[in-house]
Amino acid sequence: MRHGTQRAAIKLIAASGTDADEYLAQWKAARNLSHPSLTPVLETGRSAIAGTDLVYVVTELAEGSLSQTIQRRALRAGEAKKFFDPVLDALSYLHEMGFIHGHVKPSNILLAANQVKLSGDDFFVTEGVAKRA
Repeated sequence: MRHGTQRAAIKLIAASGTDADEYLAQWKAARNLSHPSLTPVLETGRSAIAGTDLVYVVTELAEGSLSQTIQRRALRAGEAKKFFDPVLDALSYLHEMGFIHGHVKPSNILLAANQVKLSGDDFFVTEGVAKRA
């Protein structure tokens, strides 16, 4: 049986020890989240390149970002609403689930699969243990 292919983004971060453990714990908790306006965390792990310890997170690949769009042109009022309504909905969901998004900025508001989505790899648990998605 042949499975479909999915394009993904891989983020590598130099980290070791407790820093690496913290990244991996946050991403593991984020894997339980499911919302149409969040890019999902698909995989996480550790690696090393040229003696540098790394952690990695694999997420859905975005075709663009709000940052790229506003560098080319200003948004019209209706267009801005189309960007921000899904982001606000995703942020509400995150807060309900015991998370905050650590870096809400234009480069983390993404266009993926013809939808506006908030990046899925910058979450922090706020209530000690996040609620199960």
